[in-house]
Amino acid sequence: MMSAILKYCKLFLSSVALFAGRKSVHRLSAMHTYALVFAVLMVVFTSSACEDDDSDPPMPPGPGEEMIEGPNVATPYTLEIASFMPRPPEANMIELTEEGIELGRRLFYDPLMSRDNTISCASCHRQELAFTDGRRLSPGVRGLPGMRNAMS
Repeated sequence: MMSAILKYCKLFLSSVALFAGRKSVHRLSAMHTYALVFAVLMVVFTSSACEDDDSDPPMPPGPGEEMIEGPNVATPYTLEIASFMPRPPEANMIELTEEGIELGRRLFYDPLMSRDNTISCASCHRQELAFTDGRRLSPGVRGLPGMRNAMS
């Protein structure tokens, strides 16, 4: 296989040498020949990789997850605030959407967000403990002791 590639590259180099005014490609050093062969192969391989390939299927949902499907239109979400709570300033409010809230929920419980893919935000920021972990110092990745606690 390699000898066939070298044969075609030599043929290509001969035609380049003739075009450049040289009588033969044999005057090129071995290093120049291999460099040109490498350059030709790189051009061939990279140009064949430039095709638009839409054949990749979408990633399937993980265990316990469902595929989010639907139109690419955000569904507005109305934030309900208890009457005894102060209202947030409207100027600082971003537009809340149901899809954005669902994305935030998934990311909060996803262990892939950690350094070693083992713990999620929810591992330390526990909802039943007001989003803390109830400890003075929180353990981190690989169970190593941290320098602070998981604040809410």
